[in-house]
Amino acid sequence: MAKAKIVFVCQTCGYQAPKWLGRCPGCQQWNTFAEERVIEEKGAERDLLRLDTYVVATAITEIVPEE
Repeated sequence: MAKAKIVFVCQTCGYQAPKWLGRCPGCQQWNTFAEERVIEEKGAERDLLRLDTYVVATAITEIVPEE
């Protein structure tokens, strides 16, 4: 079952905070936060952690800068 979560979102820049803030740390505007409900599905975090393909690390000395 999905669980409802409340977040506060800045209406100017979209910054999200778990509680209401008077001043947005993202854009420095005052009183721009609005309460929004977000529905989280169980298991969604596990899906993000599963990798279907493997990524090979590249040494920084092997990277060629583009011009």
